[in-house]
Amino acid sequence: MSYLIKKQWNKRSVVNEDFNNSYLNSIEKVIDKSIDQYPRILAIRFDLRLPKVNYVDFLDRDLHDGFNRDRLIPRFIDSLKSKIKYDVRRKNKRWKGNYKCDLHYVWCREQDKSDNEHYHVMIIVNKDVYRSIGEYHHDGSLASMIVSAWGSSLSLDYNQGKSLVYFPNNCAYVVNYHDSKYEEQYDDLFRRVSYLAKTRTKNINRYYRSFGCSSR
Repeated sequence: MSYLIKKQWNKRSVVNEDFNNSYLNSIEKVIDKSIDQYPRILAIRFDLRLPKVNYVDFLDRDLHDGFNRDRLIPRFIDSLKSKIKYDVRRKNKRWKGNYKCDLHYVWCREQDKSDNEHYHVMIIVNKDVYRSIGEYHHDGSLASMIVSAWGSSLSLDYNQGKSLVYFPNNCAYVVNYHDSKYEEQYDDLFRRVSYLAKTRTKNINRYYRSFGCSSR
């Protein structure tokens, strides 16, 4: 009889890769902080890609401003935070509530066989505000805000940005601290996001960051 043994780190399931332990520790802290703030969280995993050089006309804008590597993700996060903040205010007026939704996140920069680098991202939001990722074409959905924020960070319009955001299958995870399956939910999420901490395909460069996360 054979048994399938899951690889673990700190008693949490992880994908079968070699890891940067510091990155795994940071991922765990981000998840824990988000659950401390919101007992019910919604986590979304997605990828952000860069356009090919001939994808867009660069004549009317500063190429270096749009593609400065260390500024891309901060610009994306700032834009997404702003969109969520505006949407939550709008929802509170409609719901006559006082909901909060700070953004927690983890990202990594990688390059394997492709010409361009790409980014793997996880964001965590308050499940009481956002029940799902929603649809691209629905105003106020997480999907549409993510696409719009990435396009904005690249100085592209919505339709151009949409082709550069990829949501994999089963990209949404719900973790409820008060649920009887809380540990299982947490473990499933951690295993999925542990992929961001793998050392393989990381484009390590002393001038550019390859990993980052929220600190709040």
